[in-house]
Amino acid sequence: QEQLEKQRLWAYLQALTKANDNTTDIYVAFSNSEYYDGAGWIPDEGWDCRERPWYKGAIDSEAKICSDPFLDSITGSMVVPVGRNFTYANGITGVISMDLQLPVLIDMLDEIVDTSDGSYAVLVNNAGSILMHKNEEFISTEAEPKRVKDVLGGAYVTAISDGNAIVDYDGESKYLKASPVGTSGWVVIVVTPASVYNQVVGQILKFAVLVMIISAFAAAIIVAIYSGTI
Repeated sequence: QEQLEKQRLWAYLQALTKANDNTTDIYVAFSNSEYYDGAGWIPDEGWDCRERPWYKGAIDSEAKICSDPFLDSITGSMVVPVGRNFTYANGITGVISMDLQLPVLIDMLDEIVDTSDGSYAVLVNNAGSILMHKNEEFISTEAEPKRVKDVLGGAYVTAISDGNAIVDYDGESKYLKASPVGTSGWVVIVVTPASVYNQVVGQILKFAVLVMIISAFAAAIIVAIYSGTI
């Protein structure tokens, strides 16, 4: 019976992974170190799912956790793990997570935010790590998370708080506007050159649309994670 349940779980994860074009993998890790991968990846001997950052971040949290991005070895694309803990029927705890394709999210942002005037969008996860930025040096990796509070000595956080312009990484004066993405804990920041700041109202309208799209995307993740019964 137990073996049959494991086979059903694996088949379920494979079906979810195949059906979701925006992810590269959906997987489950149990507190007893059992691991089931929807993409069919088999870990090397000695690999422990409980030591992975996405597991550690989600297992003790009551909320959905977006971990720092990393390079997916199979697809070669940057992905963002989005996970949440659960309690199995027999009392064993674990984490279910999916790898969200970062390029998909970046494409969505680029399509919404008008960059012709020098504006750009910054995407920050619930840990404060920068997932998307025009300057690649500011983008987080699994080995080196880049926190928005540390960018330019904290200038981004200050600009968002007091509404004053800052000198950005490219030497230009910019204004920053930020808004949370639904209840995901993510934040989208629109950076606008001071020279076109009088047009910021139009940017904010586009920004509102962007937030709604990203919120819907986050909702889809929750549905994918919790659809069916684990």
